[in-house]
Amino acid sequence: MLIILGLVLGVYLFHRLCLWLEEKGHLYYLNKKPQSGVLGSAMEEINGIFHPGIHRTIEMKRDEAKLVKNP
Repeated sequence: MLIILGLVLGVYLFHRLCLWLEEKGHLYYLNKKPQSGVLGSAMEEINGIFHPGIHRTIEMKRDEAKLVKNP
């Protein structure tokens, strides 16, 4: 019983630590979502190495979207 209580307390304290780190801006946990797609951009570049045709298509679509926004 004491082990279960200690485990529950440990999980709760870890949860509170994560909330505090999120408040300070060091962690995306429950309430805040990442604003930039850093990991997505990195994976896109890696994918571009193995599939250059797809990478060029994505670049062209981005360029077209920029032209539509700023004629």
